[in-house]
Amino acid sequence: MKILFIVAQEGFRDEELFEPKSICENADIPCDVASITTAPAKGKLGGIVIPNIAVKDVNSDNYDLLVVVGGPGAPKLGEYSEVLNLIRIFAQKKLAAICYAPTVLAKAGVLKGRRVTFFKDKYSDPIIRESGAIISDENICRDGNLVTANGPHAATDFGNALIGLLRM
Repeated sequence: MKILFIVAQEGFRDEELFEPKSICENADIPCDVASITTAPAKGKLGGIVIPNIAVKDVNSDNYDLLVVVGGPGAPKLGEYSEVLNLIRIFAQKKLAAICYAPTVLAKAGVLKGRRVTFFKDKYSDPIIRESGAIISDENICRDGNLVTANGPHAATDFGNALIGLLRM
């Protein structure tokens, strides 16, 4: 089992990467981090991560779960075809997103008829509604092979839900 976290190059939400990743690694699940490039990625709160791999170089066969990390920079990920294509592949495998990141899943067209939760505001709400998703108010929402969470306060529960998703 192996997880790939995707973060925005700028403005990912620190605790939405570091807490779930730590929980998974403590459960002996290897994790890699990808971004658009392998240049250091900067979190909203100042955390830095050096991605292991650029999204364009990811071999989806090497991973069991794709996790798209939220934060104010996450919507920019939806501008990259390589990110959207990877999401479409993992929609057939196992996929997760937190905070603003479900909007990127919506742009990839993988949320129609799926129950999701997300960080709700005037930016994200219309995108998720237009995607055909079924909106949940839960902190963590699981719909089959998809797990979503609604923000940084849910990061620890999200990490635990990722382990549950991998083990199903």
